[in-house]
Amino acid sequence: MAFSLSNLLNEFQEYLAQHRKSNQTLRGYLGDVRAVLQKAEAIQPQNFIELATSLNKGIERLKEEGIRNTYNRRVAGVNAFNHFLESEHSIVEAKNYSRSEEKETIRIITEEEYKHLIECIPAEELAGIRARAILSLVYNAGLTSGEITRTHYNDFKRVEGAIQSITVKNKPQNKLRERVLELEKDVQMELVNYEEKLLYKQVLYREEGLDDFNKNI
Repeated sequence: MAFSLSNLLNEFQEYLAQHRKSNQTLRGYLGDVRAVLQKAEAIQPQNFIELATSLNKGIERLKEEGIRNTYNRRVAGVNAFNHFLESEHSIVEAKNYSRSEEKETIRIITEEEYKHLIECIPAEELAGIRARAILSLVYNAGLTSGEITRTHYNDFKRVEGAIQSITVKNKPQNKLRERVLELEKDVQMELVNYEEKLLYKQVLYREEGLDDFNKNI
C-alpha cells in the first residue's frame, strides 16, 4: 500500500481510540502531529523516512523557540504518534523525545528601566498616580500581584502622618501569612501622593453631591 499521511493519521486516531483515549486527547494528539510537521514545513511527507525526519526537525525548531509549555505539549502528541508507528508499522526511526524540565528564567528590570517606566506614567490623573504607587511597591518592596490585591488601607503603618511600613499578606498553600516591610523614602512619597490625591477627590465628589466615587478611582 502506498504511503499516505492522511490514512496514517486516521489509523493513529483508531489506535488511540482502541487504547481508550478520550476524544479531547485524540484531537490534541492529531493536532500536535500536524503542528510539528507544519513547523518543519513538511505538510505532505512522501514516505516513513521523510515523516520521521520532518517530525524530528519540527521538534528541534520548537525546542529552539524556548516556549516550554508548547514544546512539552507537542512532544506528548508526537511521542504517542511515534509509539504507534513503532508498534503498528515497525518504524525504528521513530524517536521518543524528552520533555523539557528547564525552568523559565524570571527577568528582573533594572533600576534604570524602573525609573523610565515611572516617568512614562502620567502623574496628573488619579489612575496614573495609583499605577506609580503600585509599581513602586512591586519594584522597591518586592510585592507580588497577589500580595498587592490583598493589600488594604489599614495595612499601612503611619508615624506622624508618614507611611513607614506595610503588612504584607500572602497565602502559600492556602495558609495566610503576614510579614512587615519597612518602606523606602521613594515608595513612601508615591504612596503619600496617591493618598493625598485620593482624599482630595473624595472631598470634591462629596461637595458636588456625587455618589459614584468608587467607580472612578
